[in-house]
Amino acid sequence: MFALFALGLTASAATPDYPLADVLADDPAAILADVRDALATASETGDPACLTPVVARARANADRFTPAQWRELRDLLALPEPVPAEDVAPADTCWASEFPNTLESDHFHLEWEDGAFSESMAQNFLDSLEESWSTEIDELGWKAPTSTDTYKLMVFVPDESRYAGAYTTVDNCEGSWMPYIVAYSGSFSYGSWYKTMASHEFNHASQFAYGFAHEFWWWEATATYAEEYVYPSYNDWSDMVSYYASIPYIGMNASAGNSNNSELFYHTYAMAIWAFYLDQHVGGHDLVRGTWEYSEGEHGQYNLWMPDVIDGIELDGQTFDFDEVYEGFLAAAAVMDFDERNGYRTPNRVDTVRELPATGVEDDTDPPQSLGQAFIKFDGDLAEDGMELKVSFQGDPAADGWYAVLVRGDTSVEEMVPIPLDENYAGEATIPFEGGADLHLVVSPVLEDAQGYNYSWTRADEFTYSWEAEVFDPNAVPEDTGVAPPSAGDGEPKACGCATGGGAAGLAWLAGLAALAVRRRR
Repeated sequence: MFALFALGLTASAATPDYPLADVLADDPAAILADVRDALATASETGDPACLTPVVARARANADRFTPAQWRELRDLLALPEPVPAEDVAPADTCWASEFPNTLESDHFHLEWEDGAFSESMAQNFLDSLEESWSTEIDELGWKAPTSTDTYKLMVFVPDESRYAGAYTTVDNCEGSWMPYIVAYSGSFSYGSWYKTMASHEFNHASQFAYGFAHEFWWWEATATYAEEYVYPSYNDWSDMVSYYASIPYIGMNASAGNSNNSELFYHTYAMAIWAFYLDQHVGGHDLVRGTWEYSEGEHGQYNLWMPDVIDGIELDGQTFDFDEVYEGFLAAAAVMDFDERNGYRTPNRVDTVRELPATGVEDDTDPPQSLGQAFIKFDGDLAEDGMELKVSFQGDPAADGWYAVLVRGDTSVEEMVPIPLDENYAGEATIPFEGGADLHLVVSPVLEDAQGYNYSWTRADEFTYSWEAEVFDPNAVPEDTGVAPPSAGDGEPKACGCATGGGAAGLAWLAGLAALAVRRRR
């Protein structure tokens, strides 16, 4: 399901400047080459092609294309193009008809090419779109798509069965950007999948009403999350969210950008897990929708960073702190503490510790990117109840900050302890062994430069770290003093290296490791 921006072969005087025209600049030949590569990959692997950035670049550089190049682009993508018309447009739509078969409902005008699908399937698809409107707009309070107070929202189904997918785009409608939806006919050969596709694409149509500020990953993550509200019994979102488990090291806000990287493509959908966390553990659906309402007042283009969004939202008099919210997410992700837990997979772990004391470093192959995560598990049977795990941590000083949390639990978070870090991102904390539950260390760097459309996630900054862990009895009394040692890590929890770390012995060890922490690019 792709959220693509409109391709207009011609531009009228009434057409406003395309929102990303001053952000993206590229050569048409390079854009065409990327489209060819993406479609070739899709044909070979059966995976959907990540065409969104390509089409955005194409629209932003429309005046650089020759007519022949535009025709080749349209042929490659097999896309219908509603052309704004002065006299021929039907009264209930903003654009001239594209295909001969039509069907209408209260809010939608559906057209399909001969051979695309049957009229009964057309009615089913239309019903799914109306159900999406009813749930997302009427019940959940999302904004109605732009100009739908005057015109019905156009939906096109070309007879293109090679791909199962759809996209939502915008085109000029009397001086504003109105969305329309295109679904490939291959989408209707996968049982009821077309229903969740309809809810996903319709959420994109609403997203455009809030502007273009959010980074692209949040468009796809939110639309994937919205499927659960319209069709809660299908759980088609699980296929995408489960992909998060394979690539947790990739930055939260990563996207493919000007590349056809399949991991980055799937990642944008997989980060629906962040939306589910905000909903189920922080502020409910209103908070997820609130991230879009917040973006409406922003004038950026694909550069609204999630930490700024969470810090800036006020919901029913409540404000939020990204550091605290993100630490909670790290803990929940360690044990997949989510509703319908069987729809998720446990994230890949850098290490599973079965013997203490132990030391460790980042995965040489996939060290974490900014707002990416690394998970380390400690078996719960490594110590008896009443014993504690002490972990000392050192993060790469090349980052702008680090998050590090200790978590206890197997299928839910029983306890979470943030590790307080000093200005060098060193610190230590303890967490009790109880009930045989596993313990976890989750770490995540942050780099403020790693945001915005033009940051290259295919060459993303990656960060090193080191840790040491040992088990101890907090109630043991040293024979030579008769005084019980203090439990480490009692400082005020702070993220991003704002607090002073624990005991001197641990920090001395960490100081030695600090020299080994070197910034690295893949």
